[in-house]
Amino acid sequence: MHEPNPLEDAGQRADCLLAQASEEELAETVRLLALSVAHYQTRYGGLPLEKVHVASPPGQPGEAALEARGMEILAEVLGRVRSAFSPACSIH
Repeated sequence: MHEPNPLEDAGQRADCLLAQASEEELAETVRLLALSVAHYQTRYGGLPLEKVHVASPPGQPGEAALEARGMEILAEVLGRVRSAFSPACSIH
């Protein structure tokens, strides 16, 4: 039996939505996520963006869970943006 892998499941859903999204939908999704990050930064202080490395393997405990949550958020925001234009992706 396939054990659930939250990071893999969230990644598959996000990949599906990203593959089907238009340039306009992606731009709106990025805009909304940037607004959320700016709101967080204004409210709680700086974010350690200089510590973010592209395509680096998870190294810290809990980082995989954090990445999975980030992918879930990406899929949720992009799904909301796309909801008016096309049916949602369903990954089981």
